[in-house]
Amino acid sequence: MSLVEILGHTPDREENYSSASPEYQSNGIYTVKGETFMTVWAYRNYFGLAEVRPEENSRITNEVIHWGARCIKTVPDRGPFKEIYAFQVGIIQHAIERDDGKTNVNKGM
Repeated sequence: MSLVEILGHTPDREENYSSASPEYQSNGIYTVKGETFMTVWAYRNYFGLAEVRPEENSRITNEVIHWGARCIKTVPDRGPFKEIYAFQVGIIQHAIERDDGKTNVNKGM
């Protein structure tokens, strides 16, 4: 699937998804109309990637929002944030792989 194929419009919904939503799977993971959406934190946690500071996840989230990626707004189960965006799994994977590549280049790897 190309990046163009996974970009799209935000699903029509005014209120945020939360643990009370029928779409809720676990903290930061939702299934909306058959598609899985994850926050950056949930993706890292689910796939066993290294933990990073919340600022790193926020930076990646803001970058993906800037791309115009399809997203949903969620209320986290815990933590200091009141609202967190979740994206389709493929777009999160792309963003993290792209970010890791930048990090490795910057470190001279």
